[in-house]
Amino acid sequence: MKHLYFKAFLLCACLLAGINAFAYDAEIDGIYYNFYGSTATVTYCDGNYNSYSGDVVIPESVTYNGRTYSVTGIGDYAFWNCSSLTSITIPSSVTSIRSSAFYGCTSLTAVHITDLVAWCNIMFYTGGYTNNSNPLLYAHRLYLNGEEIRELVIPNNVTKISNCAFYNCSGLTSITIPSNVTSIGSSTFSGCYFERNRITNYSELTSENNWGATICDEETDDGLLITNDTIVKCRAWATAVTIPETVTSIGYILDWYYNADGVFEGCTDLTSIIIPESVTSIGDKAFYGCSNLTTITIPESVTSVGYNAFSGTPWYDNLPDGVVYIGKVAYEYKGTMPEGVQIVIAIKEGTTIIADYAFENCTAITSVTIPNSVTSIGEYAFYRCI
Repeated sequence: MKHLYFKAFLLCACLLAGINAFAYDAEIDGIYYNFYGSTATVTYCDGNYNSYSGDVVIPESVTYNGRTYSVTGIGDYAFWNCSSLTSITIPSSVTSIRSSAFYGCTSLTAVHITDLVAWCNIMFYTGGYTNNSNPLLYAHRLYLNGEEIRELVIPNNVTKISNCAFYNCSGLTSITIPSNVTSIGSSTFSGCYFERNRITNYSELTSENNWGATICDEETDDGLLITNDTIVKCRAWATAVTIPETVTSIGYILDWYYNADGVFEGCTDLTSIIIPESVTSIGDKAFYGCSNLTTITIPESVTSVGYNAFSGTPWYDNLPDGVVYIGKVAYEYKGTMPEGVQIVIAIKEGTTIIADYAFENCTAITSVTIPNSVTSIGEYAFYRCI
């Protein structure tokens, strides 16, 4: 009996391994598919996922073993954790994108389509990772026949717009909804930012929150969205930005998991920014991942800087070793900590704040001199300075 159980166990293990190793029916031109009747669904290579990188173009149809299949779906986890995927082209034949299809595609910068009507009607499935079926979650920018959509005009023959259809498409600057539209799904425009009066609605539908869109007081020519005296978002296509002197704060955004996202986060085209004397605070992750940001002008007026505000920017990475000062904030110690070397720190005069975690784990520091100008020392500022 024990031998029988053992054989059964081996058989199940082999079957599971086979399912895990061969999650697809065919690989054609670098894309993996499962076939259902006369249709094909894009899937992943194996249980390790991460099957795709670079620019992926999904065709409308594929031929396999002499039979042609229409590509109608993108399956669960199809592009899961494909962190090297940079752009995706989705044909008009695709009618559904399954749960978590694009989860973890952090390098995705562009979604290309050829038919706006088809895009409005795609069914985006939400599962354990809500909204991760839409590649715009990471890409932010939608291109129709090679041209980025900024002023979105829904075609007259569209009667419904699917849930999450334009979720996180922060490149949009305006929307026009025609009278024929009778249904707009939930979260359709969540993560989109518009100046007041930039949503034109000819339909009979109404929504207290404009289907998830954030409405701002003004938008500058270089892509800043401002409410009151705070920057709430910067367009993904911004390159060189000068912040108006009416602004006092560079804010942050809470995502649907209540994580903080920076207002310039992911603006990979951004190369320079000028911050005026009016600004006193820079929020969490404000410029996080701005991979081409090399020039920043920061005034002495800044007295508050959030965590990871400049992480991943060439400007910050190229700062010399030692104490990093941002405005009047002693922000972080970047110097090396060679074993056996003792380090003495003297905070410069005029500094008012030592930031949270500024000297965390600086085990080589033996003494620190703090001037009278310092009025606040953040949490864990000297944690584990043993």
